[in-house]
Amino acid sequence: MFYLIRHTKPDVEPTMCYGQSDLDVADSFEREKNEIKELLPEKFEGEIFCSPLIRCRKLAEALFPNKPITFDDRIKEIYAGDWEMIPWDSIDKEFLKHWKRNFITEGIPNGECHGDFFDRVQEFFGELDIKNKDYAVVAHDGVLRGILIDVLKMPRESAYAIDLNYGATIECVLDDWADVKVKFLR
Repeated sequence: MFYLIRHTKPDVEPTMCYGQSDLDVADSFEREKNEIKELLPEKFEGEIFCSPLIRCRKLAEALFPNKPITFDDRIKEIYAGDWEMIPWDSIDKEFLKHWKRNFITEGIPNGECHGDFFDRVQEFFGELDIKNKDYAVVAHDGVLRGILIDVLKMPRESAYAIDLNYGATIECVLDDWADVKVKFLR
């Protein structure tokens, strides 16, 4: 079994593109953290992996106090290059439309393309021994999408068909019928 947990709401305007910017958590953190904690086993004994960015680190440390946490740069959010910390509506509309149609191969200016991003996320996930160990992964929207499209055998172009709110909590259980059964808890 493994859990995929998206960080809680970050302390940033919702209109901003922020990628790997190291943002703190919003004032709603305690409430959101408590809601997530209610969904997890009381004594989780698996390994915990986390993005090193503050918004993930704070959540992992609050959910799993006194547990070793492995921080891995491969599960940082996509690097948004020139778009880091600028409003989405200030990005050239035509370029943004073109990029959205080609996001797997088209990189964000001076940033990553989703193909490379998903490669690094799936490299990380491929190293987990999900058949023999339990895990919790505390990371970002794009990271969770990258893992889910791999687990669900979806084409990469369908990654944004999955709706993941802040604090999304997903339980994944090995299953003889479907390889991995995915249950969205929050």
